[in-house]
Amino acid sequence: MAREELGIAEFCMFPDNDNSQQLVEWWGKERNVDRGLRFAYRVLREGSPDAAARCFASLEKLDTRSVYAFYRRAMETFCSLRNAERTPLKRHRQPWLIHLPAWGYKYGRTLAQYVLPSLLAEGNLPSVASRRDVYLMIHSDHCTAELIGMSEIMTRLETLATVEFQCFDTEILDLMETASEDPCVQSSHLKYNFYGLSQVLALNAALKDSADVSFFLRMS
Repeated sequence: MAREELGIAEFCMFPDNDNSQQLVEWWGKERNVDRGLRFAYRVLREGSPDAAARCFASLEKLDTRSVYAFYRRAMETFCSLRNAERTPLKRHRQPWLIHLPAWGYKYGRTLAQYVLPSLLAEGNLPSVASRRDVYLMIHSDHCTAELIGMSEIMTRLETLATVEFQCFDTEILDLMETASEDPCVQSSHLKYNFYGLSQVLALNAALKDSADVSFFLRMS
């Protein structure tokens, strides 16, 4: 078994084990960010979000690159939102969960000015809400959530659907921006990996409440 596979097994089997020394032995003196990320991704794919958070925390101790801090914070945020108490979807009629990613001022404004009004167009949400219990899950940072919540259209929207904001600290966006400047990191990976985590949270909620689910793709 390859050394990196042994590392994966340790993270999966012994979640409380401190693997910093083993990471040093595997990673060696090269301090290669790509190798470190591949190792951590395998932990996430084959282990658990908690194990991945520990893995990135260990890498962060070995190397101060902000990419490790970003992924560590992303995993911690995922685990926190996953474990948070939430209001179950209504069960009077078949529920339909709509997931909307909206973090950052630019996208928050686009959501408030264009996406939400399009949802309220005749034949869209008003029609669906007459037959289904609609639930909007919006993943956003606190500042953007406040911007969206202050928009006039939210009042009408809340008469047709239950709206839940699941918010994370703006700090994670700062870490994403800093990490994207690392020449060893593909900035699109950071954005879409984090977006994928938010989709998993929405899918878990839909599965738990036997709801249909639709995903709005994040543009830009």
